[in-house]
Amino acid sequence: MAKGGKINNYSPEYKDEAVKYWRNSGKSVPACAADLDIKANTLSRWVTLSNRAERQDGAPKTFEESSRLKELEKQNTQLKAENAFLKKAAGYFAQVQK
Repeated sequence: MAKGGKINNYSPEYKDEAVKYWRNSGKSVPACAADLDIKANTLSRWVTLSNRAERQDGAPKTFEESSRLKELEKQNTQLKAENAFLKKAAGYFAQVQK
């Protein structure tokens, strides 16, 4: 990154709104990006990712949905590990009580 460069972390909601704005405006990506005060290549990347997500399963997938799905998958993995531990502990205590 160039000196003095700034990394912007945009929320999934903002990305979704920016893509919707571009789709509904009829303007070019650079024109919409200028309206939103973001770089054209940033908006272009968001549009590409949004289009790719739609093609995968046929249903529109927003950045917010993708973010939520990743969080749920992480939580599911954690809960499976906790469940496996509790099953082992229950088996151990059932043997001790006999």
